[in-house]
Amino acid sequence: MLREVQQDDPGGRREALRVMFALAVELLTVAPVGIDNLAGLEIERHFVHIRSGTASVVHLVIPAAETKNAAPYELVLPRETAAVLASYCHVSPAPVSRTSRWLFPNDEGKRRHTTSFATEISRFVLRETDIRMNVHLFRHLAAKLYLDAYPEDIETARWVLGHKSSAATRRSYAEVKSAAAFRRYDGMIQNLRKQAMSPAQRRVQAARSRS
Repeated sequence: MLREVQQDDPGGRREALRVMFALAVELLTVAPVGIDNLAGLEIERHFVHIRSGTASVVHLVIPAAETKNAAPYELVLPRETAAVLASYCHVSPAPVSRTSRWLFPNDEGKRRHTTSFATEISRFVLRETDIRMNVHLFRHLAAKLYLDAYPEDIETARWVLGHKSSAATRRSYAEVKSAAAFRRYDGMIQNLRKQAMSPAQRRVQAARSRS
């Protein structure tokens, strides 16, 4: 989307907002913070650039005093995300004023209202992808995708979501682990059934699967 706007950019408000919401979705995907934290991100205060030789790494840092669970939130942005952030800050269309300290300023350069920002992001996702998704679902999606792949690794899911204790993560996403457990159990039953089949039955089942 950023490439599309850069290639054919009339410099209008519509293109500026499109890039803005694309960055918001990108950040919610790689760093599923709460919408209030997202709306309150400041360019100079919450993003720390650390240079090591010729490489530069960008940290997203949210102090404990600003998070819902009073726990600090910090992660290194993936290289692709950092590149989108840099393009947004330095090459974005004129209506997205960089004189504001806010990452996602409103038309007056002030902090966007949390509720309206959440609504605008949801509308953006629907318009661009035809998917209905509210901003809080990004957190559920992050936990589901990770725990589907690594159902026993609650600690990583806890860290990604910024939960203060793993108990909160377990309570919130117990159904994900339960579903994974049943999938493993069902798989075991299927393997036992295959083992109990005669060679002829196995050939028939294989033929049915191919057809």
